[in-house]
Amino acid sequence: MTTSNALSSCTESAAAFTLGAHTLSVSLEIHAENRQRLVGCLWQKYGPDIKGSFVLLCGGTSRDAVWYASDAGEPFKQECFFHWAFGVLEPDWLGGLNVDTGKSYLFMPKQNVRAFIIFCKLDFCISVMLFVIMEDVNISKWRYASGRLLNESMIKSGVFPSQKFFRHVVPNAVDEVLYLDEIVSLLNDMVPTRLLTLRGRGTDSEVWTREAQFEGINKFFVDNAVLHRAMVDCRVRKVINYVIRVSKSLTEAKRRFQSSLREHLHYFLRAGPMMEYHLEAIFKHHIFYYGGMRRTASICVCGSGPNASILRYGNSIMPNDRLIRDGDLCLLDMGGEYYGYASDISLTFPINGIFSEDQKAIYNAVLRASKSILSLIRPGVSFPDMHRVAERVILEDLIKVGILKGDLENMWKLNVAAVFMPHGVGHLLGLDVHDVGGYAEGTPPRPQLDALPGIYFIDALLDAAIQSGDSRSSFFDVDVLPRFRGFGGVRIEDDVVVTSEGCEVLTASIPRSVADIETVMAEGRKLTVSLPEPLCSAGACATSPTNPLTSS
Repeated sequence: MTTSNALSSCTESAAAFTLGAHTLSVSLEIHAENRQRLVGCLWQKYGPDIKGSFVLLCGGTSRDAVWYASDAGEPFKQECFFHWAFGVLEPDWLGGLNVDTGKSYLFMPKQNVRAFIIFCKLDFCISVMLFVIMEDVNISKWRYASGRLLNESMIKSGVFPSQKFFRHVVPNAVDEVLYLDEIVSLLNDMVPTRLLTLRGRGTDSEVWTREAQFEGINKFFVDNAVLHRAMVDCRVRKVINYVIRVSKSLTEAKRRFQSSLREHLHYFLRAGPMMEYHLEAIFKHHIFYYGGMRRTASICVCGSGPNASILRYGNSIMPNDRLIRDGDLCLLDMGGEYYGYASDISLTFPINGIFSEDQKAIYNAVLRASKSILSLIRPGVSFPDMHRVAERVILEDLIKVGILKGDLENMWKLNVAAVFMPHGVGHLLGLDVHDVGGYAEGTPPRPQLDALPGIYFIDALLDAAIQSGDSRSSFFDVDVLPRFRGFGGVRIEDDVVVTSEGCEVLTASIPRSVADIETVMAEGRKLTVSLPEPLCSAGACATSPTNPLTSS
């Protein structure tokens, strides 16, 4: 028996995805369980009306990761709903599910020999879903090419006759594998009452999902109003043991990154200067090298100094390219992705290892808000509930610092806290970093989410509030506030799973208190590391950033 490189060498009943002994092993049974949950949800929601239906999902396409008209691009990322149901990591597949019987199907594209040679997929084994059983194949009819088995008849025909060699499907994976052009024949034999296709809009992106299509679909009744809600409900309610294992793996990669970051910060303390993108580079190296995470869950935010007040910093306009200066706070918001699942973690620290009194005051205010949120999380508690608690704590501490003055209740009613925290305090987390399910009034059982209070000093918001002339302007102490102009911001973000009694904080190992952070930073002074040498001699080239948007 041969397996895909991403499959662990295990028994058929325990097939798993792994990228090495140092990475997490994820049982592929999770996808069979997800499909069973989906069938159950459809019957529970719609009863007898759903009888005879056939779910049809489409994965991402090979063009999704390509840069415009080029033949280059990013590594392919599977469409999240399709990955949740089937676990196929390659493009251009469809998946089906008989709602009456629970029987599952994968529909694969026909590939020509050229594609296999270029992409080295001769033994791709339907990503991580299938075993190729070779015992009955006459080995004399095979020869080696590029270190992989290549069938002579495949060369002559130009098409890989895959399913005749897929004699056995991994238990708990899928029941049957067909070519894409066999869908019509299957459905004609099955005579479904309707095809359930996926149509819905992302809560944060507001982008519509792509519905499954195939030649001849117009012969069948298509219903796109049912499936999205059911799948969203299933994705929100996680399979807890699986989520905790994946998330802890992601968090462990983040912990190792902190260790390396400590070493590199020692270089800054002794030899100066680092760029923001150095922090991004250290992180990306560690999640891939130690955790097998080829991609990050979203754009890496590495804001230093005033850039720490830009909520979505790290974008193409401001790509983490500022020179970090002594005394700056650094706000990092990054997360690795493993087997499609995302983490999303933020931390804030002083680049020189010691918090100033003002930095300590703002950081402790955010830390207190974070602890208040985490103590509140349990089934039935909503995001607005968490937001109100965080706002009150932030206002209390800003009054103590002297930035605000006046009656706290009136401040809260007039939404003064939004000037300093212009975002929500959390979101759902899963296959999408801002996962499906929105921001429900009551937290359902078993979701995974994150909590991310913050305080930012954003000139545009501060000026608008102070110069508004309304009641809000009287709450700002204009003598104290200038001290915090250019301060940047502080954000603390933890990943949690809601349990029946509260929540489990998956990022609990990350140093959070001022004392713990300063201790970690002090340990870095004992270490020796290096940064890249300059490409030109002193005075021969500019040593400061040239991007006028980020050089402040």
